[in-house]
Amino acid sequence: MLADVAKRGLRYIGEADSRQKDASQAYASLWDSGDDAITQLTKLDNIRTKAIAGFSNAALLPNEPLGELADTFAPIYLLTRYQIDAVAKFIGGTDYNYQSIGEGSRWSYIAPPLQLAGLDALLKTLDAASLTVPQTLLDNLVPKAGNYHATRESFDSGLGTVTDPLGMAEVFSRYTVSLLLTPKRLNRVGQAAMADNEQLSVTTLLDKLFAATLYQEGKLGLVEGVWMRVNAVVVDEVLAALHDKNTSPEVRAVIYDRIQFVIKQLKARANRANVSLAAHYNGLQLGLAAGLTDAQFKLIPKPLVLPPGSPI
Repeated sequence: MLADVAKRGLRYIGEADSRQKDASQAYASLWDSGDDAITQLTKLDNIRTKAIAGFSNAALLPNEPLGELADTFAPIYLLTRYQIDAVAKFIGGTDYNYQSIGEGSRWSYIAPPLQLAGLDALLKTLDAASLTVPQTLLDNLVPKAGNYHATRESFDSGLGTVTDPLGMAEVFSRYTVSLLLTPKRLNRVGQAAMADNEQLSVTTLLDKLFAATLYQEGKLGLVEGVWMRVNAVVVDEVLAALHDKNTSPEVRAVIYDRIQFVIKQLKARANRANVSLAAHYNGLQLGLAAGLTDAQFKLIPKPLVLPPGSPI
């Protein structure tokens, strides 16, 4: 039966190879859409942008309190989360089947161009402007009223009962970055590059991540605040990967090397920045330096919680 499925260009991959955060099979995901995961992420990201721009209290039911608007907005803001999960599997991803010996059994890493395209698509979701909620919309995301209470699908907030726009960016960006830096995924990236120098390397992955986040400049207002929060998330997740017991010694050495390089870059940027930006850069580089030796150190000691979201 499996051989017949393969002849028709179909795949059978069990749920055990699909659900885990660090699953390697690139073509097995839950809740994603479209035949081309990477292209679909770009399409969904564009839809998300338009949906946020047009979002208003018209999303509420008649007579529903305005305080419920934030919960209605949550799935719009997080629209791409399942597609991000699918695209992340292309990074250090593999393709394989369950056929018997002699029936074409094999496994291989995903081709380098697909991995790079997937990485670029993921990094675009970390753009500070795309993660910033318009002020006109924020003004309508008021606290819940009366007997209405936050649920497990409500956004967490570091501001008490009021909506936390930087908190939204924190949980969204952490979802992407944590998927990207899952140790077993990084281990696959590292070993694939050893076997084939055309493959994506851990060094390239980290350098691209830093270029898309820490090294971005010229942000203003709330967008700058979102950018700063995303940077803190990146630092914490890189340090978490460094100290994770599942990270291979080869990958750990690369992470350590890139952190040392980033510290030098941040020091140089702080020297030519204004007071606010210099404080941010100094905070990042001091945090990286502290985290090199202290596995418990975090710039965000108590991360905000992402609404679980999954249908099951």
